[in-house]
Amino acid sequence: MSVLDLGESWRVYHADWKCGSGCVDNCTQCDAATEALYFGSDYCGFLNKTDGPLWECGTVVDPTAFVHSCVYDLCSVRDNGTLLCQAIQAYALVCQALGIPIGDWRIQTGCVSTVRCPSFSHYSVCTSSCPNTCSDLTASQSCATPCTEGCECNKGFVLSTSQCVPLHKCGCDFEGHYYTMGEFFWATANCTVQCLCEEGGDVYCFNKTCRSGEVCAVEDGYQGCFPKRETVCLLSQNQVLHTFDGAAYAFPSEFSYTLLKTCPEHPDYLEIDINKKKPDAGPSWLRALRILVADQEVKLGGVGASEVKVNGQEVELPFFHPSGKLEIYRNKNSTTVESKGVVSVQYSDVGLLYIRLSTAYFNCTGGLCGFFNGNASDEFCLPNGKCTDNLAVFLESWTTFEEICNGECGDLLKACNNDSELLKFYRSRARCGIINDPSNSSFLECHGVVNVTAYYRTCLFRLCQSGGNESELCDSVARYASACKNADVEVGPWRTYDFCPLECPENSHFEECMTCTETCETLTLGPICVDSCSEGCQCDEGYALQGSQCVTRSECGCNFEGHQLATNETFWMNQDCQIFCYCNGTDNSVHCETIPCKDDEYCVEEDGLYYCQARTDASCIVSGYGHYLTFDGYPFDFQTSCPLILCTTGNRLSSDLFPKFTVTAKNEDRDPSLALWVKQVDITVFGYSIVIHRAYKYTVLVNNERLYLPLKLGQGKINIFSFGFHVVVETDFGLKVVYDWKTFLSITVPRSTQNSTYGLCGRYNGNPDDDLEMPMGLLALSVSEFGQSWVKRDTFCQVGCGDRCPSCAKAEGFSKVQQLCSLIPNQNAGFAKCHSKVHPTFFYKNCLIDSCIDGGAEQTACSWLQNYASTCQTQGIAVTGWRNYTSCCESFLFLLVGIV
Repeated sequence: MSVLDLGESWRVYHADWKCGSGCVDNCTQCDAATEALYFGSDYCGFLNKTDGPLWECGTVVDPTAFVHSCVYDLCSVRDNGTLLCQAIQAYALVCQALGIPIGDWRIQTGCVSTVRCPSFSHYSVCTSSCPNTCSDLTASQSCATPCTEGCECNKGFVLSTSQCVPLHKCGCDFEGHYYTMGEFFWATANCTVQCLCEEGGDVYCFNKTCRSGEVCAVEDGYQGCFPKRETVCLLSQNQVLHTFDGAAYAFPSEFSYTLLKTCPEHPDYLEIDINKKKPDAGPSWLRALRILVADQEVKLGGVGASEVKVNGQEVELPFFHPSGKLEIYRNKNSTTVESKGVVSVQYSDVGLLYIRLSTAYFNCTGGLCGFFNGNASDEFCLPNGKCTDNLAVFLESWTTFEEICNGECGDLLKACNNDSELLKFYRSRARCGIINDPSNSSFLECHGVVNVTAYYRTCLFRLCQSGGNESELCDSVARYASACKNADVEVGPWRTYDFCPLECPENSHFEECMTCTETCETLTLGPICVDSCSEGCQCDEGYALQGSQCVTRSECGCNFEGHQLATNETFWMNQDCQIFCYCNGTDNSVHCETIPCKDDEYCVEEDGLYYCQARTDASCIVSGYGHYLTFDGYPFDFQTSCPLILCTTGNRLSSDLFPKFTVTAKNEDRDPSLALWVKQVDITVFGYSIVIHRAYKYTVLVNNERLYLPLKLGQGKINIFSFGFHVVVETDFGLKVVYDWKTFLSITVPRSTQNSTYGLCGRYNGNPDDDLEMPMGLLALSVSEFGQSWVKRDTFCQVGCGDRCPSCAKAEGFSKVQQLCSLIPNQNAGFAKCHSKVHPTFFYKNCLIDSCIDGGAEQTACSWLQNYASTCQTQGIAVTGWRNYTSCCESFLFLLVGIV
């Protein structure tokens, strides 16, 4: 298959899109001499110069494809220096995203002039990906992503949106949003309160509203007062509906639907329903529309678009309501229902429907015409506000009962099968008469505001059609009550024990007048009471409300510092899990006592509470200058330049759950009396020999073949990838090896390997006393004997350092180093939540020792802080914010992985 065939196979056809395939006779071409020039090192060949500023990246990211793309672009637009700079920049950014340091390529290529930095900023080849801003002055200190080229603010300046400003000209943080100094913004969603960001970060707010002819809306991401405009929902003759935001779908005819329903709180409430299509209807029959607008009910269609009723009464066109808010008129072959500045509904004699809606309803619509917000991807929203991608679910949610009666339904007596006594009963106060009974105080205040006739007739029609179904009766009355409330009219209690009582959940009952509610969350405070009563569901005696259900008080559990706990639920109170607590359902109180986690458990935080969790794995650490920590937590020091077997399964039988493996490490080739770091890690598993060498970052040797990361071996049994500053080798049975290319190596094995590991990492059986076991099964008498027993000797390596081991005379003399290292065990420096799973003592002690050996070097201390953070992260505990307490900068961490 050609590239052209591939592209053509994914082509989207559309009648309005005029396009062709390929470039035919106008394809980009260069003559051989020009193409050779562009492949040269002065042009695109600059990307793969072995002595260029990007050479180190070439060992990780093959530049060949970038070079060819560059040549193609230059052939398209001859002698375009900007295109060349863009091509080199594309490759440079990929390199930096992988954490690979690059040189200042723009100076060598003359591309510096293509960078235009804003005032008070300058270009840098390696600036923080998380620059300091007015909202976060220390963002760069906690940035976990590699640096990137770009503009950075001059010293003393920080970013305020896209501009660099002095600190004293920073703007304001207000309710989670940042505003520049001097910027006006709206503090309310309805544009009734406007604020000004003043000097010093102060916000001054004042009352203000949109002017006449404007509407509060969000356009292009900005909230403000915009001129009133309109949007259109269209139902075409071929029954395809186009929503307000431009989505389109086939419109079914089998059911009645709500096309538009606006927010109940909007002052000009709108609702438009459309009837289902009659199977036996003739070509002139139109699906009836019911329109609630300007507090009036308009019906048209059914027989023809010119058949119009207002509040159940036929009207002559043109019709003008006395309020001035409603006009209905004929225009050629269509009927228009209009409320100026609000909505216009145009219904043609052939079934074409236009609904033009004011932008005043932005973010305030529901129904089949969609959620009007300018985004066509979220049209299918249900009445509860949740959105779906399922068209069938969306359509079903807006299905309405067959209640649009406009002439074609006949009179009510006919709908009741000509049973006048039955219709008389439905008209009584015991049924639909409750709505328009002049003696009924529940709805009396509403009769002069919301036309009652339409709702009364709808109620009668629904009862006649359903044979007196009580749910149809209650729903009809509830609709009128809801319309009254939407018109800001208070409705009195109308439900009773005998008339439309609320369906209450189990263990509760309907109350006409309830003032107090007892909830599980407030058991200790007593019932919550209000001055005025309201109808609702009251929990039975001995029960309390939990969510939407009534449960026994003992099932309520306990409330502890804002957390609702189930009966008998247990937790620990502090981050080291020393105080154990449980919820006593008998008295709904929390009882606590001192019980720490077990030895094979660690403390973990979840939603503000702490829990003891069983360890599912164990880690062995090799870090710094020959410091080891076994799976069971035994620390020791051992210096050698020989290869060391860290962990192996020995001669045990291999299985699918626990295959054989061996992990070996090799330190630097020099005198062990000098401080040594790990330079190579060898892993043998699943028949693969994997070698990671410090000198070949971002690549590994697999069965003597050098391959780039990331890798999948053995059909996914082995994954090898970069993670931050580390390379990770992970198997499907739980073995994980993490190496930072220099000072830190960790080996994590699953719980299933207990009592089955050997080597310098120990036995992994929960007992550190037997960790010095040698290959023959005997316990070594010293660390030196133990270390030598697991050495893989070669001709040139040296074992041990005798009495010439690296040492520290006096760590107390380096106060800055002591301050940095002490952050590891500190309860308030960001590491505390990791202490339970990764004990800090090993890291703290060796941080002091190695920093002292290096003459008080802060970089060494920073390295140990990073090593502890990395160990925590490999154990699934995210440690953030610790750099805020240090002078350990990102540039140093790049230096660590950049030196070979």
